[in-house]
Amino acid sequence: MGAFAVVMCFALSMCAALTFWYTYQTMGCYLSLFTTMTSAKEPAEKPTRKKRNTVPAVASEVATAGLRAQGLRTRNAIVAVARTVLLEGGSLEFSLREVAARAGISISNLQYYFPTRLSVLRAVIEPQIEAYLVELRAAFNSGAPARETLEGLAVRSLREAKDAEATALWWHFVSFAVIDPECSRLLDEWYETLTNEVAHVIRRAYPHYTAADCLHRATLLIALADGINFQLGAGRRKRHYTRGLDAKFRAAAECILGDSLLT
Repeated sequence: MGAFAVVMCFALSMCAALTFWYTYQTMGCYLSLFTTMTSAKEPAEKPTRKKRNTVPAVASEVATAGLRAQGLRTRNAIVAVARTVLLEGGSLEFSLREVAARAGISISNLQYYFPTRLSVLRAVIEPQIEAYLVELRAAFNSGAPARETLEGLAVRSLREAKDAEATALWWHFVSFAVIDPECSRLLDEWYETLTNEVAHVIRRAYPHYTAADCLHRATLLIALADGINFQLGAGRRKRHYTRGLDAKFRAAAECILGDSLLT
């Protein structure tokens, strides 16, 4: 083969190589463009989310009611234990630590229901006070003659004075009121309500009395009831001279209510 033929073969080979390279590059560009367009048209795959385990509304309400019922049982148990502690040990042993220990719970658990010693004490005493007020108002609203209502109050005072447990609870509460401002305020509110209620009945029974007269007589009647409560409490009801006091108590109440009382 001559030199000219060699050169021509080499030139043709180079042209073929360049043509192949150019075709390859062009096809690559078209392929890239096609891929881009295709991917742009296809929607992106949405991420799958795990479904949450939702509790049915009815089951949730039942669970909540169960917790509330359990909480109420715990609270009532604490109050019952606190009442026992107060009756057995008085104000000296009545503490959050003692109540928690007797109830078999931690102090932090106790304080979830009752943050302070006073809140426990109020939970023990207030039902006693509220029960008395409910009965008192029921008697006032019964439509019975006012004098019969006052007689009923005297009988009730005597009955309570002979109830050792009720008397002890009241004494312990009063002992707290001497040293604790909150207890003192609660005691004052209780007497304020009671005094006004009794004064209202006195005014119905004795309409010619002034409002001040009725309040004074109500205060004296309550003081008489408090006095008999202390006299018959702590075992003193066993003294022979306490026999027959019921009639004398009612007679003294009549004297306080009667016109003979100096005004």
